[in-house]
Amino acid sequence: MIKTTCLINNFNYGDFIIEAVESALEQTVEFDEIIIVDDCSTDDSVQKLQEAYAQNPKVQLIIKDKNKGQLSSFNLGYSASSGDIICFLDSDDRYHKKYLESILKVYNLYQECDFLFCGYQKFKDSDLSGLDKVNQQLESQIDILQHARNRGCSAVFTLHTKRYIGAPTSTLSMRRKTADKILPFPYVEDWRIRADDCLVYGASLVGAIKFTLSLKLVQYRIHTRNNFANKTQENAKERKEILAHYQRRLALNRLFNLFSQQMNYIDKSELTSLIPFEFKTIPQPDSKDFRGYLSLLWNSNLELHHKIKSSLIITKYMLATRK
Repeated sequence: MIKTTCLINNFNYGDFIIEAVESALEQTVEFDEIIIVDDCSTDDSVQKLQEAYAQNPKVQLIIKDKNKGQLSSFNLGYSASSGDIICFLDSDDRYHKKYLESILKVYNLYQECDFLFCGYQKFKDSDLSGLDKVNQQLESQIDILQHARNRGCSAVFTLHTKRYIGAPTSTLSMRRKTADKILPFPYVEDWRIRADDCLVYGASLVGAIKFTLSLKLVQYRIHTRNNFANKTQENAKERKEILAHYQRRLALNRLFNLFSQQMNYIDKSELTSLIPFEFKTIPQPDSKDFRGYLSLLWNSNLELHHKIKSSLIITKYMLATRK
């Protein structure tokens, strides 16, 4: 029997945190444990959580004595967890009630699935239109597995292109054997926000087989305190945004270097010889995958005859999957 963990990180989202926890508690298939890590909130978050869940054995509240950011919360929450499947939820988002039931169908049928991300529906408290349609879709007798897709491995492609194969925090889940290779992750100051990058890039770089589930099983709240959802083009040109972008690129460089050392990816050029083999881990590659891998191949330092041979392998496989 698969044991499941919901890991919720919170900082000053007292207005939303109870909704998030309730969405995890109201699943049609129950989580075995819900771990909330409060990042030293200064609002009424902790009081609300203690009043609501102090007597609930499924809910564990961890209160940090110092604000250290989102990655620190991931590290601490994961260390306290025991689930075979770890699901991540931001404290301003909500799960659809069939979220866990749906993703477990994928994990149970596809034992090779290491990492799964689903679709999400944006909403504002002032405008809940669109959510009813999502509910109606999931209430109907649809085949969940028809919406699942095996994206294969992506270590070589991600290492060279930094392509982000994932979605926001609340859509992410992974098997413990994959999480063990990623968490706890150092450089917590680099990832006070957007720590889902560590999960998404990390899963690719440790060789996880990724699956997507196109169903919109997460409700992603849009509000004035979203770190990135409300940025405008004008603001992006300001010096503060330029500096933030620069610092993030440095953080990503440290992230990739650490995983390269951890996985012993010393010679990146040698890894390019694996391009056609990695492409063939995708059961149904699409045209974007095809173009991406061919571009990576022809921009590599491989000798011409290797490029031609690998291109033929990729093209032959692509045509075979289309049939």
